[in-house]
Amino acid sequence: MKMFLVRHGTAESLSPGESDADRLLSPIGQREVTLVANYLASTCGRNPHIWASPLRRARQTAERIGELTTTDEIKIANLLVPEANPVEFANWLGELAAASDQSIVVVGHQPALGRAVAGLLGIKDDVLLIEPATIIELSITNENGQKVLIAGLLRPDFFGVEMSANPSLKRV
Repeated sequence: MKMFLVRHGTAESLSPGESDADRLLSPIGQREVTLVANYLASTCGRNPHIWASPLRRARQTAERIGELTTTDEIKIANLLVPEANPVEFANWLGELAAASDQSIVVVGHQPALGRAVAGLLGIKDDVLLIEPATIIELSITNENGQKVLIAGLLRPDFFGVEMSANPSLKRV
């Protein structure tokens, strides 16, 4: 079974008085998300289970993925917010994997996704930087417990998005 952790596309800058939860995808983010959705449509096939954070930019990302994978329902999970508890988040991912033999797409935020991937790699008490519109592909087997392998990590430049054209992507 495959699970795809996706960070939402690049969002618009936060305007004065605006809630972070209401930020929309920027024009670059919309382009990124279409490229990500096309890739997932070719990889996941039709109708994967799609879960998204309740924040608007993540919902927009999930909706575009849903359109191109012909998924009727996007499920919202509060565990996908940026400040999610890493242990609860990891347990929830395990429950999703155990309950499905279909591909699963999970759209969330930094730092929650970075903590989840760090945990899968055995890195304790740290967060990996997951750039906007990045896909982390997991291969999960449920034989005698769970075995999780990171099968791939696809950054925006894989999809033809120039990293230098996106001011939110800074090299460290």
